Amino acid sequence: GFGGVFCIYTYIADTILDVTKTAPYTISIAMVMFGIGSTLGNYLLGKAADKSAIKTTGLALVCTIVFAIAYVSASYNIWLLYTVIFLIGCSVGLATLIQSLLMDVAPEGHAMIGALVQCAFNTANAIGPWVGGAVIAQGAAPNQTGYVAAALFLGGLVMWFLSYLQLNRQQATAQTC
Repeated sequence: GFGGVFCIYTYIADTILDVTKTAPYTISIAMVMFGIGSTLGNYLLGKAADKSAIKTTGLALVCTIVFAIAYVSASYNIWLLYTVIFLIGCSVGLATLIQSLLMDVAPEGHAMIGALVQCAFNTANAIGPWVGGAVIAQGAAPNQTGYVAAALFLGGLVMWFLSYLQLNRQQATAQTC
């Protein structure tokens, strides 16, 4: 699911130049907006996760789907695009949430979980741009990577939902024992 972030991030410059058709310096502003969003997203999602990490993760994934779809339409106005890029940046906080959840379910395997999470994010960093690039190579405009990102986020939401069901099942079993 996290590949959705990289799918959009990789093609922001192309979207700004080819779709938004603004000056090249606006790419730098967009990158700053993404960075500020990343910082704020880590903070806010971390605070929300203190109350319920699993629910925060699910809600954040739903929001990322909405943001990714909004990216397509927002690309025609630089100010709207900055806003959506900021919100997509906020979703970077999902990385911390996911690692935290995995650490909770594998208390004896923190080193392995840490390594696997990094491998998973590196894989997402390859898959997102690759799938987005494949869609662009077929003739799609760069902003349409938002639809691809939404599909990737949806895949992450499905995996989250399956994990949520499994955790609930395990908790119910533990309570009956």
